Amino acid sequence: MATRAYISGNRTFEITLSRVHERWTVEHVYSKSLNAEIQVPEMNSIVASTEDVAFAGACDCIDKFVGNEAKRAARCMLGNG
Repeated sequence: MATRAYISGNRTFEITLSRVHERWTVEHVYSKSLNAEIQVPEMNSIVASTEDVAFAGACDCIDKFVGNEAKRAARCMLGNG
């Protein structure tokens, strides 16, 4: 098991990865900004042969998640959400 930090936008996340039968998956993602574990879309589909590849996949999912949140907030501010 490994825990790594990742910053996306102005938010910091802790990503916990685990290794089972030579494969790495994401156990959970914790938002330090929210002080809570969060659910990130597509995170459950990450299965990789190395810790680094699993971490990179998790970072990509988080970037998409944070970007989509920003777009939703902008639409709501404009009255389109």
